[in-house]
Amino acid sequence: MTSWNPDIDVQLTDSEDEEDIAMKRDFHGREAILFVVDANLQERKERLMEAFQLISSAFISGMLVNDKDLMGLVFANTQHSPPPLETECLDNIVVPMNCAVFLPLRQLTKPIVEHYLQFIVSADELFATDYGLVENGRGNFAATIRLCIELLEKCGKKLNNAKIVYITDKDTPHPVASNEFQAALQKASDLEGKEFEFHVIPMIDEFDYEPFYKEFITLSRAIDIDAFQVPDAQLLREILADPSRLSQQSAHSARRQQCGSQETCHNGTRTG
Repeated sequence: MTSWNPDIDVQLTDSEDEEDIAMKRDFHGREAILFVVDANLQERKERLMEAFQLISSAFISGMLVNDKDLMGLVFANTQHSPPPLETECLDNIVVPMNCAVFLPLRQLTKPIVEHYLQFIVSADELFATDYGLVENGRGNFAATIRLCIELLEKCGKKLNNAKIVYITDKDTPHPVASNEFQAALQKASDLEGKEFEFHVIPMIDEFDYEPFYKEFITLSRAIDIDAFQVPDAQLLREILADPSRLSQQSAHSARRQQCGSQETCHNGTRTG
């Protein structure tokens, strides 16, 4: 899925003001980013808190720059599943075990951002108590992705670009030979069919994509596995803090990987 469509792209001209732009974006659809934080990060609290700070920057940037777009936050592999502040938002959503919805997809407002900022002030102490970690640190990745898809589909807005951003320090959600591993891989086809982009953001620099995410990402984007190029984990974390850069990186990565699956690129440079 590319992030730009010339048929719906909105260009700012002298005859258009911000209200006109907003109306066009409402008509053509909005962007949505659903953050998913792996509760395993609490085993190294500094990684968990860094993830929360990155999301905080993304929320603030999103509210200031693209306030019509939607953002949400889910916790995966939790022991407990306390409801979000707005419990009625989940009336038509089935939350599986070992998942918790902190913020359903919403257009960000100052009270929502303040609620999140208040949460992270004490998250280093209270996250383990309020949410905890499922036994062995492994919930159900396939069920988590199904929840994300349901949240995106039932957000009440037309979306023209939807991303699931999974933040973790684990290179695979399940043992490679397990039935859960195969079920997790099968969810990639669901994402590809619905054109929802999946991104994994490693909270460690030396992250191994080979056990799971290399295949999952390429399947979800319907590209050749040999075209996959290992991203710079530190750069991904920097991009995460700015949603507009995440969109640009997604489009650039898609073009590069699609080009890499062919013998030559459009500029005539041989790639394989």
